[in-house]
Amino acid sequence: MSCPDKIINGECSCPSNFFVQETDLLVDKLLPYKQCKECPKGTYQGPNGPVYECLACPFGKIYDTNLDPWECICDMTRFTIAGDICIPISESIFFTTNFPINTAKSILFNKAETSDPNKDSSIFISNSDTIDYLYLKSGYKCLKENDFKSCNILANICVLQMYDQNNSACSLYNYIKGLKNPFVNSFE
Repeated sequence: MSCPDKIINGECSCPSNFFVQETDLLVDKLLPYKQCKECPKGTYQGPNGPVYECLACPFGKIYDTNLDPWECICDMTRFTIAGDICIPISESIFFTTNFPINTAKSILFNKAETSDPNKDSSIFISNSDTIDYLYLKSGYKCLKENDFKSCNILANICVLQMYDQNNSACSLYNYIKGLKNPFVNSFE
């Protein structure tokens, strides 16, 4: 099929926010030549061509053409970043107010073994990037989506906290368990 626009590496190259169309979708018939059609509102073509369809960004994300390569990013006017997903700001406020992340990502190991076999001491980790990345995301997905993997991650964060019921991760886990979530087991 021929292209009305420029050709790169033997394929049609459409302008930004356009895709290559070969078929008349209304009658399911091949067109006489390839056409560049504009992506529907709220979808994107992606950074590399040729593109034969436009996709919508995942929930809470918007397409940012100012980035190179282009990508979907959280709409920070309505959402908060939680790991690699976006959650509504109101949900984020619920979690951070009732189950603060600062206590979830700090860990105290009492009576930790040291290089001196005659001396035990405490080790305090004030910030865990892994927990920082996983806590809000797993808590949200466990509570809102009953996501088994996320519930397990939240439970494991509580385990790292030595089952400290004053820790946010354990408190959140127990809160979800109290809602009778079928995926969550009791630590009691």
